[in-house]
Amino acid sequence: STSTVAFIDDSTIESGGDVQVDAREKNEVAAYAGAVAASFGGKEKSDAVGVGAAIAVNTIFNDRGTQASIDDSEITSGGEVHVDAATANMITTLGFGSALVLSSQSRALALGTSIGVNHIKTTTWSRIRGDKQRTSVDASGDISVEAEDDSLISAYAGAVGIAFGFKSNASAVGASLVFNTIQSDVIATADDVDLTSSSGNITIAATDSAEINAVAIGATITVAAAQDTASSLAGAGSGIYNRIRMDVQATVQEGSVLTATSGGVTVKAQDYSEISSDAGGVALAVGVSGQGTGAVVAVGAGIAINSIRNNVHAVVDDSRIVADGDVLVRATSGDDPDSESEFRIDALALGAASAVGSIGLALSGAGAEASNVIDNNVLASIRDSRGTDSCLLYTSDAA
Repeated sequence: STSTVAFIDDSTIESGGDVQVDAREKNEVAAYAGAVAASFGGKEKSDAVGVGAAIAVNTIFNDRGTQASIDDSEITSGGEVHVDAATANMITTLGFGSALVLSSQSRALALGTSIGVNHIKTTTWSRIRGDKQRTSVDASGDISVEAEDDSLISAYAGAVGIAFGFKSNASAVGASLVFNTIQSDVIATADDVDLTSSSGNITIAATDSAEINAVAIGATITVAAAQDTASSLAGAGSGIYNRIRMDVQATVQEGSVLTATSGGVTVKAQDYSEISSDAGGVALAVGVSGQGTGAVVAVGAGIAINSIRNNVHAVVDDSRIVADGDVLVRATSGDDPDSESEFRIDALALGAASAVGSIGLALSGAGAEASNVIDNNVLASIRDSRGTDSCLLYTSDAA
């Protein structure tokens, strides 16, 4: 667990220039896991078994969070005052499991598996607050309180199983699974304070830009050949589960007074989280029998389950805002203007199977499913407050 804190507490500061409280945390985890197994059966009657498994588990967790704050203080600045907290955590993982089995006389079994589990849980908090006493900030230029989370998970997993059996049975299984979650709070608040800018703007902003990119591939090939009886079984599957849960809040509360003598006041909460997910399963089974029975089964499946469920709130409560310019209270959830993707959730699920048998039964099955959910609570609100007549209240949820 980690935490990064920058603060001014119970202090009096007079500056002819800018005053900045800046807390930034960046953690990067890169994990690579791989396993290869090979097994060979000789001329005598024999069984050959090969298993290759790769598992990667990664977690980034900051218990106290990334915090930038001015508490119980008096600040006078001839320039600008900025209180900024930013978190940029990144997990990159690659897992690959493979198995190869060759048996010349009897049975052959191969299993290739790759599993990746990645989790990010953080809190990013920027505030100006009066706790034991009222806090005041008086600046000539801009005053901003901003919190931002830009977490990223990139996970790639592959699994391959290959089995060759001559004069008997052959089985191969390839399975690839990836689980990714990002759960964070992003909060910017002015709480029981007096903020006054004589020639600039006042901004309270919370922004979430969490992103998950995941690819999982499972592939298997099995070949069985015999003079009398040949049977071959191949199964390949891949599954991806991605979840983003964010609480994004920009608030002015507890009797705060914000005054922009010649500028405007903006309170905004912004959610730009997105998911890209590709899952595929490919299976090929071949059974060849010179005379008698040949049974072949192939199964390929790809499943992708993705969800974004965020709370995005911009609220002015029991406070007063006075501005020469506009007052904007805005909550938005939509596409990131800097993203190359056209969709909040971009998902592909593919399943392919082929079964070839010379005599007897040949079966092939393929399945694919992509489940995508965007369920956000977006709220912009002014309640029990007073202020300028020029006020804009805006909400947008462009799922």
